[in-house]
Amino acid sequence: MKRNKRLRSLILFLLLLAVLCGAGLGLRAFILHRIKSAVQASVNYSKIHLSAVPPAVVIEDVRTTTSSPFFSASRIEVRFSYLTLLNREKPVKVVIEQPVLRIYESGPAQAKGKFKLGFPLPFSIEKGIVSGGEIYYWGKGASYSAKGIKAVFRQRKD
Repeated sequence: MKRNKRLRSLILFLLLLAVLCGAGLGLRAFILHRIKSAVQASVNYSKIHLSAVPPAVVIEDVRTTTSSPFFSASRIEVRFSYLTLLNREKPVKVVIEQPVLRIYESGPAQAKGKFKLGFPLPFSIEKGIVSGGEIYYWGKGASYSAKGIKAVFRQRKD
């Protein structure tokens, strides 16, 4: 009798665990689909995935669809904590690896293809880390380049 009760409790627990795992996977797929559709409007990428522990969105081999400014990065990781999902501001940490930014000074004929982010940002960037970056600027009178850029940006709560 006691054995049957334990077996029944174990079966109910496993069934509940399976339902919760299925719901979690469904929610993850839904969130990833929403992120993909928002990101695809502005950039091309080779891979995007959502990590549960630690919570993060990782986008690999990112490239903008415009030529000026042109931005590419080998990896962009956006990290957040579960508690920030309840905040209105939603601060995140962004890590960008090997970014390349190319800016060409454009004349009036090239001004049509300006880069616009296709969606509003529903978060604030608390900290940004850039490693191995490159910036190129080609203008009418001069051109500039910077390689091996490492930078950390922090937002103060002033």
